[in-house]
Amino acid sequence: LPVYVISLLPRADRRAWIVEHLRRVGLSFTFFDATDARNLDRDPLARLYDPACFAAQNPGCPGLSAALVACALSHYRHWQHVAASGAPWTLVLEDDAVLTMENPAPSLEAAAATAGPQDVVLLNSRCCGVWRQDRVALWPGPHTLYRVNSETELAGAYLLSAGAAQCLAAAVTRDGVLRAADWWHRRHGGDWSRIVPIRMVKPDRVAQHVELGSDIVTAHNDGYLDFVHDDTHRALTLFFGLVRDPRNPRYWPLLVSRGLQRVYGYHCVPPRCRD
Repeated sequence: LPVYVISLLPRADRRAWIVEHLRRVGLSFTFFDATDARNLDRDPLARLYDPACFAAQNPGCPGLSAALVACALSHYRHWQHVAASGAPWTLVLEDDAVLTMENPAPSLEAAAATAGPQDVVLLNSRCCGVWRQDRVALWPGPHTLYRVNSETELAGAYLLSAGAAQCLAAAVTRDGVLRAADWWHRRHGGDWSRIVPIRMVKPDRVAQHVELGSDIVTAHNDGYLDFVHDDTHRALTLFFGLVRDPRNPRYWPLLVSRGLQRVYGYHCVPPRCRD
């Protein structure tokens, strides 16, 4: 299973950390140089992002920051590379990914063997809900492969099939950058689930390094909860102290929030879409 780590070339500290971490878990990998937001004005691919087209496709979302555009272009370049390489499956990591298993190769290969030939399998994701009837238990380990059906994001670690790489790269080449790299599934606006099937593994096999964090720092990332569809849903979940899990979801806060939206005409933008 080829492994690629998307990382900015100048960030030697992050690269040194991920080299040591993946050596400990027994994975060999190749660095893939990410697009630097500071160099977008000299990047010919930056023309793929048209703010007017993006706003038309994503009502209520003012646009992408330079860092988010650079992140989307980084993944787009890698999708092109995977599509040209011909590898059936590829493990894509960002340089703050922490693999929580000592020997992850067998479980990663099991997930790839179970998923479809055009799927993306998220190994670390914020997800609001899954199709419970479309799930497969994975061996080894207590993990389950789900198909997502609501707000899902994070692009720090995922398995990418050759078919998905071709479809995703072709969509960006044809339409331009209309989605952030981690907009896997959204209720409003553009997302990648309209192009390829998005699946995820729960419990997560990959976490994010707390101290390193993300190089993409935006105000709308703060305080976001897993499994939250909108602000009303988030408030109800927090107020009543509900802990939501895809294997045992509690839907009444979501139903209440959707009812309020229908009665009062509220249009709540998911927190990750705010400026």
